[in-house]
Amino acid sequence: ERREREREREREMDFAGGQQSHGMPSESDMMHQVKAELATAYAQEFYNTVRHKCFKACVTSPSSSLSSSERTCLERCVDRYVEVSLEVPCLCKFRGVLGID
Repeated sequence: ERREREREREREMDFAGGQQSHGMPSESDMMHQVKAELATAYAQEFYNTVRHKCFKACVTSPSSSLSSSERTCLERCVDRYVEVSLEVPCLCKFRGVLGID
């Protein structure tokens, strides 16, 4: 019976990310998990969008390797998407401060 209680406690700790919580994760743990999953989903969507759009814009004749001009185009395209993704939140905050919708 003692071993069974130890196994139950281990299952509770595993489920709660290392913290015993009577079988349920805390609200904070759940929020952290949701935020992590949203960040992962956003990163995957961003990657897929950039990959698709940059490939379409830069690779005119798909082959087994990229030409130097295609490689340069792809690098610049990805750089632009990354820059814009970092600037948009700042612009949104700025527009909010100015009262612009």
